[in-house]
Amino acid sequence: MGRSHRYRLSPARGSHGRYRPLLLLVPLVLLALVRPLWLPAAPPTPRLVQVVMGFAWPELGRTAVFGQAWHLAGIEPLLDGGERLPATPDHRFPYWTVLLHFSDGSATEFILSRELAIFDPEAAAQLHHPRLEAQFGLLAGELAGQVFGEELTWSEVNRLFPPGAEAEVQDLETGLVFSVRRRGGDAHADVEPVTAVDAAVLRQIYQGEWSWKRRSAVVSVAGHRIAASMNGMPHGEGSIRDNDFPGHFCLHFSDSRVHRTWRVDRGHQLMVVRAAGRLAELLEAASPPELVAWLLTAVAHHERATYRYAGREPASGLWDDLATAIRHLDLIAVKAVVCEGLTAVVEADVLVYYRESDPDRPHRLTLAIPLSRNHPWGGWRVDLEALRPLLAVRATALPGPGADVECGCELEGHQS
Repeated sequence: MGRSHRYRLSPARGSHGRYRPLLLLVPLVLLALVRPLWLPAAPPTPRLVQVVMGFAWPELGRTAVFGQAWHLAGIEPLLDGGERLPATPDHRFPYWTVLLHFSDGSATEFILSRELAIFDPEAAAQLHHPRLEAQFGLLAGELAGQVFGEELTWSEVNRLFPPGAEAEVQDLETGLVFSVRRRGGDAHADVEPVTAVDAAVLRQIYQGEWSWKRRSAVVSVAGHRIAASMNGMPHGEGSIRDNDFPGHFCLHFSDSRVHRTWRVDRGHQLMVVRAAGRLAELLEAASPPELVAWLLTAVAHHERATYRYAGREPASGLWDDLATAIRHLDLIAVKAVVCEGLTAVVEADVLVYYRESDPDRPHRLTLAIPLSRNHPWGGWRVDLEALRPLLAVRATALPGPGADVECGCELEGHQS
């Protein structure tokens, strides 16, 4: 019995000794697997909580905020992908901005071209990521739908907005909104502010002054948001007596015309295209004479986006000097005198009205404006320094008031 008992215990002691090193490892493994309570927790991966889509063009200071789960879910998984290549985009590249906000308070910014190419300014690199471009494109489309209007022709608008009907007008740049009532008009809509408050908003849009300058607007009527152009000058007759607006003003649409001459007004059409979100597209497709004509029309109406986008490179300070010195400009004629491959020269004949000296006295000037493009299928760019002679009042002064010339942009106040 005693010998048998010793025999049974002997293997147990031997087995215990053999597995002792393994048993000692168990606590170490548990310590490795289970974080000690006194050590700080690893920070969680920041989550995407908001996307702010905006315009890179300073004239369009409008944004849209996206925080819904279905918007974020399509973007967040893509942020670590794509290929980044060093790049230095030119001043025409920025069109959209994207600001990503994360749960830890950090933010990441991307700049997008009109075609949705992505630039990462922090890395100074272009991000090639088609799936992310597509997701940003969906958000850009929503923002564009909130800001821009449909480019309906005047014949379509004339049916949707009959005399006596009311509509809301939103200034494209400021976002300010006021109500109007259509008084009449055959070639475009003659409208009046409905109330004195509406008239005050219109005057605020024009910085406290009545003006013939064209501005891009979006008209909401009959369930449509329509790209339009307006001036801010009361003229002619009005039918609303208590709106603090002595007369009516004009709303133009695609293909509308002026009443007195029955011609299409280039200034109004430029603003309609802007209100439809097609300005960059228009300028990219323009021939050298067309581009110069649009550029000089923009100078006439102090429309900076066209000036900036049409230029080969920013001309520092020149725009402010032009806007300060020139009261109005009429384009008489443009023609290409050189157009060879990647270079062109356009001759433009203009009448310039300056703010100082005699504001109603026109000065005639002929400009030789060089243009260039990077490749045969690319858009043309203007050497903006060629506009500097417009600042020289030594241009030929014409006697008496300005003549009614055959051009797309007639004399200020001579048409509506």
